[in-house]
Amino acid sequence: MSRTYKIAPPIWGILGGMGPLASAEFLASIYKFSLGQPEQNMPTLYLLSDPTIPDRTEAILKGEYGNVVRSLEHLLRKLWSVQVDHIVIPCITAHFFFPHLDLPDGISSRIVSLIDIIYESLPTNHRRYILLCTSGTRKARIFQSDRRWKGVCRSRSIILPTATDQEKIHKYLYDVKKTWCPGDIKLLKGLKAKYKAYGFIAGCTEVHLHVRQLISHGIQVIDPLSILAKRIADSSFDRKSQSGR
Repeated sequence: MSRTYKIAPPIWGILGGMGPLASAEFLASIYKFSLGQPEQNMPTLYLLSDPTIPDRTEAILKGEYGNVVRSLEHLLRKLWSVQVDHIVIPCITAHFFFPHLDLPDGISSRIVSLIDIIYESLPTNHRRYILLCTSGTRKARIFQSDRRWKGVCRSRSIILPTATDQEKIHKYLYDVKKTWCPGDIKLLKGLKAKYKAYGFIAGCTEVHLHVRQLISHGIQVIDPLSILAKRIADSSFDRKSQSGR
């Protein structure tokens, strides 16, 4: 007689607060992608949102990493204590600090990289995308230090704006963070035309707050949080469907 084993869907932990609205919107996006199925089939999520984590860009620009590293280590251990299977940190700039974290392998190996998701999602049709990121991410070379960057340079898939335009982008992202408004869409359209780009890469998770509005204005965006939210929703549904067989 064959046995039927239940396949438990993974439990996801979200370390948020960087900024708090972006991580809350990420959680909401997961459940929006889960609509159409019973509530009981939707993903189990733990959101730990702590806005007191020091500013990541400021820490990078000043070369003072200690406070950010200690905050991340403490909160990741706290989130791990509830026995999550995977951890997402909805802050691209925070990825810079990952190599500096002193964590057991059991924790660090469960952290999902948004950088990986972006690289994996780049199309192979040589379309060009402008990187929307903070000045901290740009200075820290979070994307450029990745082994896949050389391939991206050859295909010219990612455009790094000039220093002047980067300052405008940084201000745009911080305005979105402070006001929760879509920001200067004319700026994005102007950059798209100037660099002859197909769209943008959300190299800052604040973009996730208004990605739908941007797309509705004809601005194409590769948004790792939207991509991951759909994967989490689909994975939970698939696992729970299998467990019910």
